[in-house]
Amino acid sequence: MRITPEELAARYRAMSDEELIGLDRADLTDTARQCYDREVERRKLTFRPEDDESEPGAGATDTPGGRWVCAGLFRTPDEGEFVRQMLESAGIAARLEGGDLLWLGGSSYTSTRVLVPQVMENDAIGLIETQAAEQEYVARAAAEISPMTIMARFEDGIFKPLEPVELEEGTEFEIRLRATPSARRS
Repeated sequence: MRITPEELAARYRAMSDEELIGLDRADLTDTARQCYDREVERRKLTFRPEDDESEPGAGATDTPGGRWVCAGLFRTPDEGEFVRQMLESAGIAARLEGGDLLWLGGSSYTSTRVLVPQVMENDAIGLIETQAAEQEYVARAAAEISPMTIMARFEDGIFKPLEPVELEEGTEFEIRLRATPSARRS
């Protein structure tokens, strides 16, 4: 039975990015290699077929892009899974691996590593750092409470708000006086 280039192209199109990158390009026939290269280029994967040489003794050559390397260490499997899905949606193959015991204060966690092909390491780390920076910005914005300004008039030794204000009993606040020409003279 002979497989046509069109059938090979359709088969590669049907594969996920991870499956496609997981193929050992060296095992393909010349025709299959051409179809494979076209599909990798069509998807604009950061993997390049010419990078399929790994360093001798550098580790497992699970992918044509070389060995799998750690792009990040995460405290929980859920965090690792979130990052793995984010990377795969960006076209970067990723997989999870159980990590070491991680001690944080009085608590311990079994960390999770997110592994990516070595040729995609920089892209993966860049995406992870961008995501972390965005989450940090959102968390800080939510945590920062901006001061509330209440306009008041001072009468008979009491500050009286110009408009009704709802405050909980015992609420403490800081009073800042705007300097007026008469206040500066005294």
